[in-house]
Amino acid sequence: MKSESNSNRPQLSRRKVFLFKIGAILFALCIIVAFEFALRLVDYGTDYSLVIQDSSDDSKVMINPQVSKKYFSNVSSATSGIPTSFDKKKNPSTTRIFILGASTGIGYPYRYNGGFHNWLDYGLQRSYPSQRFEIINLSLTAVNSYTLLDFTNQLVDYQPDAVLIYTGHNEYYGALGVASTNSLGNNPWLVNVFVKLKTFRMVQLISNSFSRIKNSQKSDTMGNETLMKKMVKDQSIAYDSDVYKEGIHQFESNLAAILKTLDKQQIPTFLSTIVSNIKDVKPFVSDTLNHSMSAKEWFNTGKENYISGNFDGSKKAFIKAKELDMLRFRAPEQMNVIIDSMASNYSNVILVKSYDAFVKKSPQGIIGDELLLEHVHPNVKGYGILGFSFYKALLSSSLIKFQPEHNLNFNEFYDQMPITVLDSVTGNYEILMLKEGWPYYEAIPKVQSDSLSIPEVIAGRLAIQTINWDDASKSLFQHYSENGDDENALKVLEAVALKHRTNATFFEQAGTISAKLGQSQKTAFLYKKAYLIDPSIDLAKRISRNLIENGEFKESLIYLEAIKKQEPDNVFAAQLHTISKKIIDLQANEFRIKTDPSIGIELAENFILIGNTDKASLYLKTVLEFHPSNKKASELLIKISSNGNS
Repeated sequence: MKSESNSNRPQLSRRKVFLFKIGAILFALCIIVAFEFALRLVDYGTDYSLVIQDSSDDSKVMINPQVSKKYFSNVSSATSGIPTSFDKKKNPSTTRIFILGASTGIGYPYRYNGGFHNWLDYGLQRSYPSQRFEIINLSLTAVNSYTLLDFTNQLVDYQPDAVLIYTGHNEYYGALGVASTNSLGNNPWLVNVFVKLKTFRMVQLISNSFSRIKNSQKSDTMGNETLMKKMVKDQSIAYDSDVYKEGIHQFESNLAAILKTLDKQQIPTFLSTIVSNIKDVKPFVSDTLNHSMSAKEWFNTGKENYISGNFDGSKKAFIKAKELDMLRFRAPEQMNVIIDSMASNYSNVILVKSYDAFVKKSPQGIIGDELLLEHVHPNVKGYGILGFSFYKALLSSSLIKFQPEHNLNFNEFYDQMPITVLDSVTGNYEILMLKEGWPYYEAIPKVQSDSLSIPEVIAGRLAIQTINWDDASKSLFQHYSENGDDENALKVLEAVALKHRTNATFFEQAGTISAKLGQSQKTAFLYKKAYLIDPSIDLAKRISRNLIENGEFKESLIYLEAIKKQEPDNVFAAQLHTISKKIIDLQANEFRIKTDPSIGIELAENFILIGNTDKASLYLKTVLEFHPSNKKASELLIKISSNGNS
């Protein structure tokens, strides 16, 4: 009996140990859950959801303004994106496009209409004025593929019709990058797990505690440094070194996960190659020990070859210099190789060849200051090229099921985009401020204030933020209007309409000036946009009246018919509709006035009915030119003249 009892004890002990372990685990989990609940109860931490409810409109959601803090260990370095609100329930007729990227995706340094997403938006509106587009830009400054992957995992829930991606430059120094000050290591899987866990308040508490300890140990002078410098931990990353390879691996791994997620959901994805300034930006950090690996020496070789006319050798040397630049603000060439390769691996990914477009538009095919402001950010024309690259890719795809009313070529796309001095001057000022600090250290040139034009003064006030964009636009519009500069006044109104794209008034006002300038195609586009936003009788009446006054009879019929449909007893609209149709028919035969004076007389009579006596006089004079004795034409002309003089 004793031996049997003893033999049972180990078995009983193991069961108890197992149950104890299970109980301990469950208890620990209960403590964790309770602690997490308590932290949420006292409102500790941050909701890091990509999208939150728009507090001003129950039918809309908005991009969470706090979301960037999820990726920065020092939340004071966290950047802000473009405040965007969109319909919670997507309109079936709307094409919803998400954009993923970093500072170039935002459009830095052009804070208003200069970014490529605005160029794209304008191009799509011009090509499809009767269609609805929602372009939701999720780009954030100083982030990389880790942030983009986390965004991708969430945006698929918001019914995207397409996703546009421009990324690759920030893999080393962007948030969580392998060489950044808030790096979490070189294992993409572990970093992505941490990013997911950071939605928990307890993880935020631990992370914030470590960050406070870490930040307290830093020099106080860090507070005066630019974000560029704050984000850089390793300023010397040698070509083909372990850290260099880790940055490429990080990009390749995360990009593959992004594209796999989107492809699985069958979401069309437009993936762009990226560009760098190789001709006019000297290497920031060069190897001083190995001559053959010296970025500075290769850059000088590139300059010498360029001056001598050896452009092929120059381009190769410039690329080599960029590759050997140890401060890796410009992506290695391998990033574009990965982008190109990845695009061919997935059926729903379309390669956008932006790099090729920049090369084509650059002197001697070497990208430099002609299109870029510094090392990676495009100037106004550069953003136009980037926007046009995405625009052509979208139009060439099967994404949009309608035929474009107007397929813009690059010159039309570039010339008609409403970029004003408010964009260009403020953007240039931002770049001067950037280059004043590390790693450029270029002094800001002095400007004589008395040499500035009034538009430049207004833009300058906006640049130093003593006036907001809307007020600056109003002042600029008033200046152009008072000086009779309708072309620039129209551009300002179009810029305002692009920013406030749900306000029909700006499109209508722009259409009125465009009609005055005789820009028929643009007038039709602007009025269509206004009426799409506000299909009211009052707006239809104003638009039709303006179109008739400016001789756009064919376009006026659209709005007159809408009025007749909603107000069948509207005699005035019916009369205008009859007159407009009559004028259209008669003008198609006005070449016959030489043999049939009644055509010219009838045209004159109809123009008199709508109050356009100038046009009536022209037709009557044409009749009398061919038929000097025509009594009716003479009497009508005398009557018009006498009424005008009385």
